[in-house]
Amino acid sequence: RGMLTLRNRDISGTSHVAVSGHFKGGPLFCEASVVPLNEIMPPCRIRLLKLDCEGAEYEITAAADLASVEEIVGEAHRVEWRGKEATIDTLAELLAAKRFVIESRSLRDSTWPFKATRRNDQ
Repeated sequence: RGMLTLRNRDISGTSHVAVSGHFKGGPLFCEASVVPLNEIMPPCRIRLLKLDCEGAEYEITAAADLASVEEIVGEAHRVEWRGKEATIDTLAELLAAKRFVIESRSLRDSTWPFKATRRNDQ
């Protein structure tokens, strides 16, 4: 729980917003309350979880209990996370630690659509 600062890449307000760090120094768009994913996930098997959260995918993946999730699809973004640059490789490491195998491709130099599937090994 807490607050998250969202920024816009331009002052017109016509492009999408992202977590601070994704658009370094972009104008402040708003601040939003956040709730941990674990507090809103249903207590059952989750076939598919979609993560398209404009730079927050690293913190969400690191913090969430994904044991009941079978597959995750989404977009990873090049951002500064915990003082270092985070990329699809960072997300792959986070997900591998939670027993997922990730497939991705580069959309641009800083964006990667991905699909992560739970490994069947016990």
